[in-house]
Amino acid sequence: MKKAGLILLVLALPMLSFGQDHQTDPNDTENRHFVKMPGINFSINPKYVNKLLDKKLMMLSEDFKLLIQKRTANLDKVVENAFELWNNDNSKMVTVTSVNDPSMKTRKHILDYLKAMQNLPYKNASVKYGDFSLINNITKGPDGLYHGFVEFTQEFSATTQNEGKTGKITDYSKRRVEVVIKVTTFVNKDGVQDETVQLFLGDMAVEESR
Repeated sequence: MKKAGLILLVLALPMLSFGQDHQTDPNDTENRHFVKMPGINFSINPKYVNKLLDKKLMMLSEDFKLLIQKRTANLDKVVENAFELWNNDNSKMVTVTSVNDPSMKTRKHILDYLKAMQNLPYKNASVKYGDFSLINNITKGPDGLYHGFVEFTQEFSATTQNEGKTGKITDYSKRRVEVVIKVTTFVNKDGVQDETVQLFLGDMAVEESR
């Protein structure tokens, strides 16, 4: 995998918000929010989008682990924290299909999807993400927010226990998720116009390969 996203984070990590660093090297294309890109009608930096997305998915992987392993007393709080990654928008959907059987399709509102994670019969779970690719241009919508889609892979591993026997399950899937970017401008304490950039998740399509 090009990038891995399994890093333990504290559960109370706040929603990511990044103020522009006025000391940033103009040639630093990894951390600049915006770059001029010919042929693209919105000049946000794709590398920066992937950087924000990677941090979101690291938070999500930890929440998934806590929900599956059920090793915390307040699972409702875990669901609440994960839901914030979607900006608490329950109109967003997760659609799951199978490569082996395309007729098998389930659709859940994101909050129902997160709550269902608590009922999976697994423990000692791990989630890794990688192979990110921005698959379309990020454009500004009529809602004033910027929208695009990103594809990435997920590797899910967990141990199972049935009638005293322990086994292991490994699942690979490809995910396509909408990213919603909110840019807020403000005047900072130095009297200079500054900005925050927030990235939220949107509708997600999951294609399970095995």
